[in-house]
Amino acid sequence: MVTEDRVARGTDSGVHGTPRVVVARGHDCADIGQAWEVVKAEGAYITNKKTGAVQVHPASKTLNELRRDYIKVLTALGTRATPAPPPDSGPSLDDILDG
Repeated sequence: MVTEDRVARGTDSGVHGTPRVVVARGHDCADIGQAWEVVKAEGAYITNKKTGAVQVHPASKTLNELRRDYIKVLTALGTRATPAPPPDSGPSLDDILDG
């Protein structure tokens, strides 16, 4: 748990998790960068030489899997942002119908 005293002394970075999770985050970042460079250079889709069909590039599939894994790691570390609540835009439909 982060306490003001630990933060003031500089002993708490605010990032929690086992070293394995932190290392996984670093590996995921590096792998995402490599997959993205391949997709930028070769495109997200390739043409099958035998059938002529357009297929998703293997690097695109890998990129999607890495993004999913990266989100899991961020969630485990507690650093992933949570969605904002919906804005309060006035009375609800029930309020209007009731009167």
